[in-house]
Amino acid sequence: MKNKTPSFVISVFEDDSVWIGVNDDLPIATEAPSYGELLERVWKIAPEIAVLNGWVSDPKKLRKSTLIRGCKSLSGTHRSTE
Repeated sequence: MKNKTPSFVISVFEDDSVWIGVNDDLPIATEAPSYGELLERVWKIAPEIAVLNGWVSDPKKLRKSTLIRGCKSLSGTHRSTE
């Protein structure tokens, strides 16, 4: 197990009305039809993936927080969410 509770930043993109979340360190890649559903999906699967990859021993210890800095779609159009 790693020594401290990790923090992960999920990169979020929107492409053709599909929201995609990716993090290579966890690792995670998932998609959903809306931003809200994407967040729900990430928080549903992230704890199990963190345990399977040795980041935490107890999935309840994975901190859940969301930081929105902005979103850049795959087509290159910048959208500010701040």
